Amino acid sequence: MSQAPPPEWRFDELSYLLNAYTHTGYAFSDTPDVPGPGLASYLRLAAREPHRAAAAVREIDDLLSVGLFSDEIADEVEELPHIQPPTGTIVEDCLRIVRSHLVRLLQDPSGVPQTNPQNAWEWNHRFPELS
Repeated sequence: MSQAPPPEWRFDELSYLLNAYTHTGYAFSDTPDVPGPGLASYLRLAAREPHRAAAAVREIDDLLSVGLFSDEIADEVEELPHIQPPTGTIVEDCLRIVRSHLVRLLQDPSGVPQTNPQNAWEWNHRFPELS
């Protein structure tokens, strides 16, 4: 597991969300219609705690408004887990897709199927006392 971000960190929830991609090698496979395995794991957890999804949306909006390569946030962006966008796609596009899935979850949490955890990341975060 990665080191905990410092308190007052600007992208705390986004870091948590991007860590859900650990079991995919940080490869981004989400589409506008279907979340990939990493995002699906996060969505299952966020459906139980919608305030987390709301925080992630705010942080994605913040990051996109400032710009991924802005000097203002360069140190904080460097600490985020680095997802690998598909060929021909940029990270900002990936984050917009993630954001759209989060907004859908916030509008209708029942739309996220609740299943048993599907990977080690999800098990560790859903049942931390077992890890």
